Amino acid sequence: MWVAGAGLSAGARPAASPTRVTVTISNSRIVFAPSYAPTGTLALTVLNRTTGARDFGVGARRTAAIAAGRSARLTVTLPAKGERTFSSVAAGGVRRLTGALYLFEPCAHPATTTVDVSMGNSAGGLVLSQTRVPCGTVTFAVTDVDATGASLLVSSAVPPQSAVTNQLDPGGTATLTLRFAAKAVVDCDAVEDDTDGDSVVVGYASLTLF
Repeated sequence: MWVAGAGLSAGARPAASPTRVTVTISNSRIVFAPSYAPTGTLALTVLNRTTGARDFGVGARRTAAIAAGRSARLTVTLPAKGERTFSSVAAGGVRRLTGALYLFEPCAHPATTTVDVSMGNSAGGLVLSQTRVPCGTVTFAVTDVDATGASLLVSSAVPPQSAVTNQLDPGGTATLTLRFAAKAVVDCDAVEDDTDGDSVVVGYASLTLF
């Protein structure tokens, strides 16, 4: 049975914590770290690394002028996914800089899943035991059926991440665990090195996270 915490009415859930993002303003650009963030409330720490005072913000939500070498904080709530453009203007309204932060819809109900992966010629290059799983933590249990020197490369675009196993010989196994923070399509590639040492894709499958 769920028990309400102090200060919460029964059945209520605590509000999600803001996502912290560091913003660095240089003389030529605005950089976000991380450059991808979930929709919702963002707590921005803004560092002015230019030689003059600058403000920062998105739409009507802006800081006051931040002196050179100083910092400020700005909290904004952005509910829609996609690219949002922030701007910074120097004192006097000149030398406007812009920078983009990409917002993704976070995984609302993360789960833990294992996907079996078979690599090799007799496996059709690459075969997944499941092609649709919930977003969250996914462990890829890899078996090299009959390929020589094959690796599994897993990548997703939103937010961007990738990982690869060691090279496997026939009968070799490996595991790869990644946490996917959003609904997305994950690319799964079986790769081998050619005679020049370049990676060549010899099998492909996609995994849909819902």
